[in-house]
Amino acid sequence: MGYPGESVFEQKHRLRIELRSRLASFPPEQRRAESQAICSWIVANDAWQRSRTVLLFAPLQTEPDVSPLWELALRRGKILTLPRYDATRDCYVPAVVPDPNRDLRPGLYGVREPRPELPLVPWEALDLLVLPGLAFDLQGRRLGRGGGHYDRILQLARGLRCGVAFTCQLLEQVPTEPGDMPVQVLVTLNGWMELGSNRSRHFQTNPPPRTT
Repeated sequence: MGYPGESVFEQKHRLRIELRSRLASFPPEQRRAESQAICSWIVANDAWQRSRTVLLFAPLQTEPDVSPLWELALRRGKILTLPRYDATRDCYVPAVVPDPNRDLRPGLYGVREPRPELPLVPWEALDLLVLPGLAFDLQGRRLGRGGGHYDRILQLARGLRCGVAFTCQLLEQVPTEPGDMPVQVLVTLNGWMELGSNRSRHFQTNPPPRTT
């Protein structure tokens, strides 16, 4: 919640500082355990199993490590895409990644992204988008890092919007402005949750299976 007289911009700035501090002190072993659980919840869900074309991301050290999903997607015959920065449009675009070991390179802010010659896919072709954030709440509101890049992605894509987060990234309420795009699903250590109108209904309540 904001302080009296605090603008949304000021609330977001304060929360970004707070979340970065939380993530900096988050134990590495807990990051690994929660990342493994998040991946397991995703692959166990029908939305993943039905998806033909998926958008994943190259995680920063402070983000859930979803990189095991890259190979899982390819082994199951899916079209794997990751965001690639397009400087001419100042936005990210979904590029096909046939081989993550060969096809990624450092891009904007040092984040790994697909090589420039790899083909793009239309936004409407994405069935499932898995994306990070600094914080989420159980209404689907998302706090990004301030660049607005993922909000622009979410405005264009039609697939299921799935946020992933460590438990320390969950807030009671994330402040929002026009143009901030919510996610429809949030996956954490505790499960796969449908958000918004269904008020965090869990699709699974048992421990997640092992990722294979």
